[in-house]
Amino acid sequence: MKKKSNKFEDLMTAVAFAEAGDTDTARGLVGDAFNGRSLTAADAMEAAAFAEEGLADHARRIVAERRGANGRLLVITGDEGFNESIIEHAIGMAERMNYGIAAMSITPSGKGLRSLVGGASANRNDAESAREAFRKKAEERNIPFSYVEKSGDLEKALREIMREFRRIAFIMARQGRGFAKSLARASIPVFYLADT
Repeated sequence: MKKKSNKFEDLMTAVAFAEAGDTDTARGLVGDAFNGRSLTAADAMEAAAFAEEGLADHARRIVAERRGANGRLLVITGDEGFNESIIEHAIGMAERMNYGIAAMSITPSGKGLRSLVGGASANRNDAESAREAFRKKAEERNIPFSYVEKSGDLEKALREIMREFRRIAFIMARQGRGFAKSLARASIPVFYLADT
């Protein structure tokens, strides 16, 4: 009976997302309801409440966090955004291990303020496009995906994200981005991808 109840809750949450205009997340929830990755009733109702209030990003994050039951892959990039190589490697690893993805962009202190004062740059638009492509590829393969943007110190950002997201099992980052010193202190395995 509990399995049917969870499926019903997922379907009702999907309806809330659809009504809020987020049909991609709604489709994912419908698929999950019939693939054994259902939310609990409390999680579904929480996500539905945020979706109904127009806070689809927060609701999506709740759904992704709760569905990433086997663990998460934390993918880190700087303000340059995610390139095709890291997106493909992260999607492949998450899919093979049945993990969710938590993607994080970290901007050094002060740099984010300079870009706001100077207006929107082409790099910022490229980074946003890459992030959306990452989200879309993950959703196409039914991989729970969450994104967070941080600024300042990487070690502090890591501590924060470890509290925000549960079950982070691995970190993936591009080599040569100045992350090595901070990530060396991480208590979980780190995979570096060489720039190609």
